[in-house]
Amino acid sequence: MDAVCDGLTVSFDIRYVDGAEGDRVAAAQVDAIAALLNWLAHREDTAAAPEPNAADHTSQERAA
Repeated sequence: MDAVCDGLTVSFDIRYVDGAEGDRVAAAQVDAIAALLNWLAHREDTAAAPEPNAADHTSQERAA
């Protein structure tokens, strides 16, 4: 199955597993989700920073 979002294409297969293999898959999913959440947290921090405004820069130069 393929999914496309903002130009990024991902592919995945759906499989049902249990027992030891299910435990391994669940652990891998936990690691992947934790990595994604960590990436999102850091991405939002940089995206939330205000952009410098050219008008503010000009007024700061005048004050100097």
